[in-house]
Amino acid sequence: MAPLSSVASMMGPTDATDDATDSDLWRARPWIQGHGQPVTALVGWLDGHLVVAEAGSLRCLDLNRNLSLSSALTLAPADDPILSLTVHAPSSQIWTAHRSGLIRHSQGPQLTLIRTLKSAHIGPIPFLAVDAAGSKLASLSVGQSASLRVWDLPAYAGQKAARAPSHHPTAMLLDPAGHLNVGTVLGPILVYRLDELGRAPQTLERHKSGVAALAANRSCLVAAGRDQILTVWSQDSGTLVHLIPVFEDIQTLAFSTAGRLTTGGSRGQLRGWDLSSGQEMTTITDLPTLKGRDIKALNFSAQDELRVWQEDLVFSPDRVQCLFQEPLTDLCLITEGREVVLSTMENALKIMSVESLTVKVFDTPHQEGVVALAGNASGGRPTFASLGKRREIFVWQRDDQTIEVLAQCVNAAAITQTFLLDRLLFTGDVDGILKTWALEPDQTEAKTIATTLSHGKEVKAIDVDSNRGLILTASLDKTAKIWRAEDMQRVAALSGHRRGVIAAKFSHCEPQIISSSLDGAVKIWNIGPYDCARTLEGLLSPACDLLIHSPKTLISLSLDGAFTIWKTNENAPKLAAYNHHEAQAWKMVQIGDQIISCGTNNQFLIWDDNTQNIKLKKEQEQTTQIKLMQSLDNALKQGKLDKAVLACLRLKQTRKLHEILSNCPNQVRTNLIQRLPIILSRVQPQDCGMHIPWGFEAIPHSNLPMAVQKKNTAEGLTREEILDMIERLKRYIPVEETRTHRADRDFQSETGPTRTHMDNESGGILNQFVQTLQAANNYGARFRSKYNGRGANLVTLNHLIRGI
Repeated sequence: MAPLSSVASMMGPTDATDDATDSDLWRARPWIQGHGQPVTALVGWLDGHLVVAEAGSLRCLDLNRNLSLSSALTLAPADDPILSLTVHAPSSQIWTAHRSGLIRHSQGPQLTLIRTLKSAHIGPIPFLAVDAAGSKLASLSVGQSASLRVWDLPAYAGQKAARAPSHHPTAMLLDPAGHLNVGTVLGPILVYRLDELGRAPQTLERHKSGVAALAANRSCLVAAGRDQILTVWSQDSGTLVHLIPVFEDIQTLAFSTAGRLTTGGSRGQLRGWDLSSGQEMTTITDLPTLKGRDIKALNFSAQDELRVWQEDLVFSPDRVQCLFQEPLTDLCLITEGREVVLSTMENALKIMSVESLTVKVFDTPHQEGVVALAGNASGGRPTFASLGKRREIFVWQRDDQTIEVLAQCVNAAAITQTFLLDRLLFTGDVDGILKTWALEPDQTEAKTIATTLSHGKEVKAIDVDSNRGLILTASLDKTAKIWRAEDMQRVAALSGHRRGVIAAKFSHCEPQIISSSLDGAVKIWNIGPYDCARTLEGLLSPACDLLIHSPKTLISLSLDGAFTIWKTNENAPKLAAYNHHEAQAWKMVQIGDQIISCGTNNQFLIWDDNTQNIKLKKEQEQTTQIKLMQSLDNALKQGKLDKAVLACLRLKQTRKLHEILSNCPNQVRTNLIQRLPIILSRVQPQDCGMHIPWGFEAIPHSNLPMAVQKKNTAEGLTREEILDMIERLKRYIPVEETRTHRADRDFQSETGPTRTHMDNESGGILNQFVQTLQAANNYGARFRSKYNGRGANLVTLNHLIRGI
């Protein structure tokens, strides 16, 4: 199985990880990001991308990167929503029309806004269409001042207007034959000739109800009506060629580049048609669309590959991808962590590959959605259980291509929690009853083998320790209880939480139990004496899920989205807390060394343990510091003052620098201080394991005067770092001896002296150097203002000093 890090890199960055730093013990990265509100039929297809309109915004989703968000563009406020959308795929151009009557033109997957057009429409514009050549754009408004307009692209010149249909329009199409076709709510189709737009349109009458979709090639026009028929019309004569009963509501039509017509409708089936004979050729089964669910949109790519939009799924020949618009109710791992089962309030189950993120969708016998899932805790057979909203339970066997029902639990009313262990299923209900079900071979119904009144209130969690033969339950009655699996006798009751217990698990590392309550506390219990070993407090919201990552490391996920790491063997156990979820969170699953956390907005984050990287970085910094200290000692012994000063600067040891300057003969000290700018230019951030507090700001090489360009051979230092260096060196400038200064002199802090007195000569030279630094800084400010730099080439401090 590929590491999740490789999958995360495919998804692109999200705001959830903007605050992550190298010092974080755990780092969050995006895995899957749900796309919020259900997408309407306002979608457009670019080559490799799906464009979706929502309210006043556009989103472009990458079909080659699991529908990750490529770009987003807010075109208008929410009170001026997008009413229609049309796309010209060959040129990657997008047009949107708004309730205000404005038309906006965008370009490419980056959604670059090109133009906002005042269309002269008075009312809303629910219909837009562009022709196959991308040379004509048509818009149709509705209301009392309804009008039909056509523009010549790309200059939007030669605007033509025509009288709008007298009946409410339902579909519009610009066909390759130079016609503008408008379907109406009563069935007639109006055909306008673009070269004679002012004339009355031709009327094609055959449908008895609204026209839902139109498609055309150079020889024929095809219309689908709510009367469950297809009509095929000749482009040349406008006569009816075929009338085809389809026995379903066709909602979308598409012609392939080879001229093949495909339809999608209320049955959820893709059907191909032979227009020469008017007969159905075949039901297309290459794409596993959901039966009985509306197909919203069809499209043929430039490579003539069919793509289908159905609910929140996009079907392509090589994959099925999901936008995760429906709120998830649960998830579980199967097939040794290679797949994730996802449930929603729909009856279907989605099984997603952890590596490729492709999805397979399976219909189930559930009636009103699935509320909970339980994977096989033994990790053996690829089985899982699903709990429906009507409290029906099915146990499933996962095969290579499908899932099959192994057994059903009858009389499972009021069940709230399930736990599957090989051929045993444990359930808890709202009344606190714990049941054990046996899954017998070749039996379609699971058999109840034990029933116990475990709690006085609803059971919120179940866990099993198969090695010890123990069952753990947690309830809203403020307790967690341990049961012996062989006879369902109670072993112990864990009391101490002030409110209901909502999560409890056995530790796989230590003989311990962890539990969390609505009171916000997390408790650790010892198995054997069953006493409370420790209480972890400090959460702002109750922990809804718990996970033992290592023998002394506990991770909790709170309802407010906080991902908290606890070190249970330390006096201050709370190591770190991260709030990268945009909304509430509800579950964690572990795959290898990585953890996936799930949020209520269908936001999935991958968490990587960064502890070893931090430890390695600290060791490298310590090694660097030791080498610099050794270099400083060797330089002083050998009398190499330049190297000694350089080591002091890298170590940030201003006290040692002052000591070196004070002990030098006057002439040596003068020469050394004069060479300090050159020494400073040698100090690079990459030379040590920390940020160096001296330097100058970045200016693009191309904007520099020629004299400076020739000298610009090394990286410099930032402006903030120069200011910091000035403040450090000011400590060594001699000042008049006053009472305040004497107090400063006598007070020695841990980090160094606040004032240090030198002889007038060396102090004056140091003061002159500080003034040079200040002049360089002021020069740099004027230089930046003049040249407005944006680039990566840096100007060294030494070069700036030469230019002053």
